[in-house]
Amino acid sequence: MRLKKTIKKKIKAVSVVLLDILENLADVGDAFIFSARSTKLFHQKLRENRIARDRVSNQLEYLERVGYIERVRDKKTHSVKLTLKGKIKLLENSDERKIDGRWRMISFDIPEELRNNRNRFRSALKRIGFRQVQQSLWTCPFVKADQIEKIINYYKVSDYVAYLIVEKTDIEKYLQKIFKDELKS
Repeated sequence: MRLKKTIKKKIKAVSVVLLDILENLADVGDAFIFSARSTKLFHQKLRENRIARDRVSNQLEYLERVGYIERVRDKKTHSVKLTLKGKIKLLENSDERKIDGRWRMISFDIPEELRNNRNRFRSALKRIGFRQVQQSLWTCPFVKADQIEKIINYYKVSDYVAYLIVEKTDIEKYLQKIFKDELKS
């Protein structure tokens, strides 16, 4: 049982690294075209991240199967495009802790008939660094949270969510207390 957890963690780590490489090497819009130059860069990034080339094909198939990437093939080129789900996965796994002194706040009232979307949306908020302040008020000091619209659109809850960026609030000390560990670094 323990071995399975270790293997799952390694697969997840490799998946996130591959998604990150594909996003950073995007040559044309959101697509990563497998040309001679881009393939060389891709394999260089694999070596930098100590990912075996023979595992990449299987991993790309897995990423496509779970919906993180789309492969586009025609007669001359092969390309890989990150899907919205893949971009969200990268955002959720990002270690970026850049702070600019502003608070990102989300208030939502998602109806009961959308319970599954509401629960998944709430979980995604937690994974990117939001913390609950009140029943339906969540906040985050990290700049990466500005990409929250991707998650709002993915879970189709835009009609029920209010997103604010706040520079000054009367609960500043309370918010700093909630994020005391993250704000120190």
